[in-house]
Amino acid sequence: MKKTIYLLICSLFAGLMLGCNSPEGPTTLLKNDCLHRSWGIHMVGEELVFAYAAAMPYGTGKIESMKVTASIAGGTSTRFDTRAYKTSQAGVEVGTTVATNIPQTNPCSSKVDLIVDTCAITLRYYYEIPEEARDKDVTFTFYASADNGEVVSYEMGPIHCSRQDCRTGLEANNERCYISIEDMAVYTYDEVVAGNKSVDIIYTYKTVKTPTSPSGSSSIGGLNKCFMAPTTEAINRIEELKTIQLPPVERNTKLRESAHAKDEVIEQSKWHLYITDEDFAALDFRPSPVGMGYSNLVTNFVTEYNCIWIESEDGRYRAWMWVNTPSSDLTDQITFGMKRYEVK
Repeated sequence: MKKTIYLLICSLFAGLMLGCNSPEGPTTLLKNDCLHRSWGIHMVGEELVFAYAAAMPYGTGKIESMKVTASIAGGTSTRFDTRAYKTSQAGVEVGTTVATNIPQTNPCSSKVDLIVDTCAITLRYYYEIPEEARDKDVTFTFYASADNGEVVSYEMGPIHCSRQDCRTGLEANNERCYISIEDMAVYTYDEVVAGNKSVDIIYTYKTVKTPTSPSGSSSIGGLNKCFMAPTTEAINRIEELKTIQLPPVERNTKLRESAHAKDEVIEQSKWHLYITDEDFAALDFRPSPVGMGYSNLVTNFVTEYNCIWIESEDGRYRAWMWVNTPSSDLTDQITFGMKRYEVK
């Protein structure tokens, strides 16, 4: 049978044919290499993506199978992709089925048998990060075997999985305005009361250009899009906010408006910038100059540039909020995303 060489990443195979499997291991005809291809901070539910390659000199044998074992069993979508890919002249990836999945009794392992006669192959492996891997390191051992009896392996990791949770596409308006960090959800007042929901932030939109404080002073800027802690103290800071209905339980949430912090997942951009666990851990809401300080009210929020750092009253959660709706949208409807970090 004519042998077909499936190439995905040329640099991988250059290294495969020139390098060894390990500095101390025996020399084999079969070589292997691996790339970690996924971006981000690796949150629960996301996928780690690897490209695992194996090759041997033409005419010396064929590759029979590939296998990977993770230190923590992955989620339900964990798998080998049974297709090998090439890029067409139009710049589109075209996949060809080259393998079949083999069921494994070990939940940490995935295996494929090749169904083509080849001495070089690259397959993609997808690992769905499970809840069990939250704030833990995961390691992977890849294996390839050939019909000449050789078996090679490649270690990847440790790769740290984030402690964070993320929610995108949340919607709020002047009625559905009660935001819960614990639930990462938005409620109406009736839903809060009926479900005994925790509320950490209230959102409102008011077209007031010159709001007044209780002392009668103005010149504090317009209201527009506002976020506040669900407390009597917060709404009493401005006369026009006093009509807001507070939830049954008031919580003195700490809010800190900030500029230019980016996160690709929430902002839905391609900056490859992320809010990390280290960013959350470094937050210090103590009053200036010791810490960065905080407020219980943010008014005239400019959505294109600013974000809000948040800490719950009990200190259990910290969060980062980004509003996707532009400031030019002069309605009460907003779409936003949130990242949440459990401190304790």
